[in-house]
Amino acid sequence: MQQLSQYLPKPSRAGSRAASAAYRQSLQLSEDFTGLEEDTNRYELLQLVKRVGDSAGFTAKMIELLDYYLINFTQDIDWERGSRPIVYQSVSRTALALGVTERQIQRLERRLFEVGACTWHSSGNNKRYGSRDPETGKIKFAFGIDLTPLAYLQTDLQIKLHQRKQYENAWIETRRQISHLRSQIRALLAELREEGTDQLAALETDYQAIAIQLRTHIDLAAMRELLERHTSLHTRLAKLAEPDEPKTIHSAHGANMAEKTNLASPTSDQNVAHYKYWNLAEKNNSSPADPAFQKSVVEPTAPQTQDSEPSSKHLTVERLVKAGSDRLRRYLPVDLGTVGWSEFIDAAELLRAEMFISRQSWIQACQTLGRESAAICVLVTDRGLDRKDNPVRLPAAYFRGMVNKARGGELYLAKSVFGLLELAE
Repeated sequence: MQQLSQYLPKPSRAGSRAASAAYRQSLQLSEDFTGLEEDTNRYELLQLVKRVGDSAGFTAKMIELLDYYLINFTQDIDWERGSRPIVYQSVSRTALALGVTERQIQRLERRLFEVGACTWHSSGNNKRYGSRDPETGKIKFAFGIDLTPLAYLQTDLQIKLHQRKQYENAWIETRRQISHLRSQIRALLAELREEGTDQLAALETDYQAIAIQLRTHIDLAAMRELLERHTSLHTRLAKLAEPDEPKTIHSAHGANMAEKTNLASPTSDQNVAHYKYWNLAEKNNSSPADPAFQKSVVEPTAPQTQDSEPSSKHLTVERLVKAGSDRLRRYLPVDLGTVGWSEFIDAAELLRAEMFISRQSWIQACQTLGRESAAICVLVTDRGLDRKDNPVRLPAAYFRGMVNKARGGELYLAKSVFGLLELAE
């Protein structure tokens, strides 16, 4: 059975509200109030508080109480010169309306006072009461909670709102940069996984340590630290993924051939790859070709000699467009008859990005093969995605594999393209 004693008031010191410097200053602000600025009303002031929120010390419960007071118990005339927005409803009625206790209302009012949003215009016995003129609506007299100090917060609230927006924009931009780096890191890890790098396990462990969900409870400082760690890991992966320095390779006939395409070489020079052609070395029939790069072409019914192999000089842009996929054609001009090498290379570079082949891999391919041949490698990689048997699952790794084969003199782009043309017929 409940005891009546639990509802008896606890002893408290007698007298009016305890005075303090902050309380006296708030009373002086109320006395000096000259009304809201002409371009501001009480609703805009409340909206400003809601938008700033905890950045200015306003909790959800504080805003709820302020909203209840300001909307239900003040009028526009209270916020004009010569008036004061005083809420004189009793604490008990407010507590009943909001479904809380009187003590909770008092604590919330105290916190609103501490952030500078209100003060008290108290009667001798701290009771709240007042009266309005029924004709003008102006308060004739009132004792209760005074919301006048809220008007003085407008400038500070606008500054805090601007700072909050800057913080939010910086947070969103940092998250965007992290997400972009993550996609590149995953692509580089896939390439290294395909190549079997010794450090792969440690690198994947390092990535998992920072691959946390980017939620708003992570503050900006922590997000920027995450960005630095992603940037560092991406740099390490990019260095590992860089190809070795260009070196001289040998054709099947033993003649030296420059690995890097020489734009100044004559087309008649048999020992140098000219920039218009794509076969960097003649086929070595003594070593079997890697099936991972041969299943996209039609296998010959009998061994072919170098003379019987399709010639790269017959790879016109028209044939390359015909051998390409619909994905490639999306990036080409509508009139395919006007497509030249420039348009084909631009389309290949856009398709490269769609397949998450890094720009660094594209640059290395252009340096090794030339821009035309690098574009054809993109075409062959793209078509490999549609193979029924052993389709390409990691385009970035497949593309790098083609470039590595070119360094070893084992890449036959002309044969691959003519094979795709036969499949298309």
